[in-house]
Order: sequence, then structure tokens, then C-alpha cells
Amino acid sequence: SMKKFSLLTLGLLALCTISTMAQSYQSKMERYGGLITEGRFLEACQLFTDTDSVSPFIKLHKQILAAIAQNQNRLAISLIDENLRYNWMAYGADVLYLSRELLNLCKAEGMHDKAASHVEWLKREYYLSQKAYYNDAEYNKSVEKLISSGEQRLRERNLLPPVHAIRKGKSQTIKFTAVPLLKTPIKVNDKSLEGLWMTATPYPMIIKHQVAKQLGLVVGADSVAGFPVVYLDSIRIGSILFKNVPALVSKVATPIKGIDKHKLSKKEAKRIKEIYAEANKPKIGLPIIRQLETIAIDWKRQEISFPVDSLPNADVEEKMYFAYVDYPYLFMPITISKKTAIGKISTGDVVYIKMCDKFYKKHQFPSENWNKSMYVTTDGNAVSIPNLILKSPSLTINGRPIDTKEKIDIVPETTTSYDVLLGLTFFQSIGQTIVFDFKQMKIKGWKEGISAK
Repeated sequence: SMKKFSLLTLGLLALCTISTMAQSYQSKMERYGGLITEGRFLEACQLFTDTDSVSPFIKLHKQILAAIAQNQNRLAISLIDENLRYNWMAYGADVLYLSRELLNLCKAEGMHDKAASHVEWLKREYYLSQKAYYNDAEYNKSVEKLISSGEQRLRERNLLPPVHAIRKGKSQTIKFTAVPLLKTPIKVNDKSLEGLWMTATPYPMIIKHQVAKQLGLVVGADSVAGFPVVYLDSIRIGSILFKNVPALVSKVATPIKGIDKHKLSKKEAKRIKEIYAEANKPKIGLPIIRQLETIAIDWKRQEISFPVDSLPNADVEEKMYFAYVDYPYLFMPITISKKTAIGKISTGDVVYIKMCDKFYKKHQFPSENWNKSMYVTTDGNAVSIPNLILKSPSLTINGRPIDTKEKIDIVPETTTSYDVLLGLTFFQSIGQTIVFDFKQMKIKGWKEGISAK
């Protein structure tokens, strides 16, 4: 019988070997499955040490996670493809899971031919070989189901094809403003607009209906995550061009209802209206940002550049990594009062650091009450919540102490994939210049401008 397992309802373990498994390995496996389900890939990779004797699946899966984390989806594709073709017996029922992961990666990379040849291999070779090898009727059905869902996926149109950067001429420096949100001039279909830089948006671009109308786009029936999708002929950021970019179209949000309901002060109402007016501008998401390769932000000069040459040593640097293939997010570790936290990188949030209450409770950090703060929810309702903040926390990035510039809020949060949200103000506090380097997958900070070294 095949053991049902929590990891994406998939038997992580090869057929029928469970009874002989050591208890500690079994509990580690369950922990591993749990971490993957929660999206905590960094910890999953660190769970088994090199001295642990792990199944071939875990060994391969760790390499796949590491490749995805390092912005190397294509490496992950070839790892799965070669291991399945030449060594499928080593993976037992996990072929089902690895196969689906391969198709997800092929979709993200726009590698339709690779996906098609994999489905062909499943049909022509794997199906017959496994039938002879396992002689298990239930598993047979699972493989048949896998093949038909694979064929179904090949027929579906990819509504979010990958975007690619085309570099034209010398790299340009572009001006930005960061009040309240980080934005730069961009050109969409040759029209000049302002774009917000949102690392926590997992879609290439989000525009409002007004902007779609202004660009003369017809909003059709195609939709992703409940939003209509349109295709922009071109987006230009400095001298970098993107063609045929999928954009989600969303409704304009307004806080008026919340402002009236809570009788906010003029000053508070003005601040919230400003944030809303900003938030209705086109959003540039992570799939575009990651294609820009190296992004240097000089907060003092208000300039963003895309350096091509190698940079001098930074004052502080830490690895950043991706998790999830289809809708990617960006994370980095950070140490708060000696506890390692997974931070979600979110340049589109006008905050310093927000700590998830689950992490706060787990470590029982000292805290104090602060004045109430107003939040406006996406449906325009303003809510006032008593604000709990950490009491004199210390911060380190990769062993380097960082000044704590602002209060660290504790917020109710159901997400499991991160412990703290790192917002725009946090990245402004690291140094005068910071670099997001998607080639080395590092975040780097300089106290002064890079050229000052």
C-alpha cells in the first residue's frame, strides 16, 4: 500500500519501504513535507545534513529547490529531466511529483517543447516500464492520470508567458522618487507613465482599468487569479525593453468609505488618500524586476542604475532567494534579537519591518504597547488596531549589526512562508546605496555611494 503524505498529497517515499524506516528519519521527512507545504524552502534544505543518509528523492529535491532559489530554473529542469529518464526506479512514486514540478518549471520558463518531450517520454517509455516493474494497479492509474493532465496542460494557452529583457545601447540611469512609494518613469506602449516597483507582486505587471482604457486596450475574457489579463506590446525601463508583457487589470481602490466611517482627521485622511492615489499607478512586479539582473538604488541621489561591471566590496551583504515557481516571491534571512527570521522582500510596502505574530509568540520577544495605528484594508475600510512593538530589538544582517531605525511592529499574519515583512523603509535604512543582484542572488548595501569607495 502506498502511504499518503502531506507534501502536496504525494507519496514522498518509495513504494512499500515505510515499515522499515527509522523513526527519526520518518519524523524528519514529515517535517520536510511540512516546510515545503509552508513554502519555507531555505529551512527545508537545511533540515538534512550531508551526513544524513537520505533517499535519492530528498537528495534530488534539495538540488531542485536550491536551483530555483538561485534563479536557475533551467538547471532545475535539466536535473529533473535527466534523473527521471535515466534513473526513474530510484524515485518510486515520487516520479509523479517530480514530473509535475518539471511541467511547472517549463511553463515558467516558456519551454513548451521540453514539456512536450517529457509527456511523450511518460507515455512511450515510463508507462510501460513502470507497469512491468511495479505491477501495481493503483499506481498505474496514477500514472495514467499524470499523463492525461500533462497532455491537458500542453493544450492550454499560457496566459502568463515569461518576460525577457532586451538591452538596447548603453545602460541608462533613471531618476526615481520614493515618497511614499518607489516609482520611476516608464514607457508602456510608447506612452509615458510612472511605474511602482513592487518586489512582492508575483505578476509581471498590474494596471488599473483606467490605464488599460488610456492605452486603448480591450479587456477580454482571459483571466489569472480572478483578474483579466491584457498584453502590452512594450514596456521600457531606462534603456531596457520588454515586449509582449502580460498585465493583470485590477479595479481602482478608494479609501473614501473607510475615511468617512472612522471620521479620520484631515491629516490622516490626506495621508491615506495619497497612498491610495499612488497605489493605483501601474505596478512593476517581480517577474520583470528579476530580469533587470543588477539594480543599484542610490537613495540620496534618487537614481536607479543597472551596473554591468563588477562592484567593489559592499559594507553589508546577504543572500536573497526565490521560492515558488509559478508565482515567485523573494526572501532573505535577517537576525532579530539573535533569532534568525525569514524576511519577505517587499519594496511596495511603505513600512520598516513588520513581524508576524506567530514568530513573535514563538520566541516571546520583549514588547511594549505603542499608540494605535490606522490601517486601510484593500476594500477601503480603515481599521484601528492597538500597536504592539518590539522592545529595543537588535538587528544583524549576515553577522553585521545594523542600526534599528524605526519601530518593529507585530502584526496578525496567516502566511507561513516568512516571519517578517521587510518594506521600503528598511531597504532605505541599510545604506545610501543598495543593490539587488539577481545574477549572484545577493542583496548588498554601501553606507555611501558605490563610487565613493
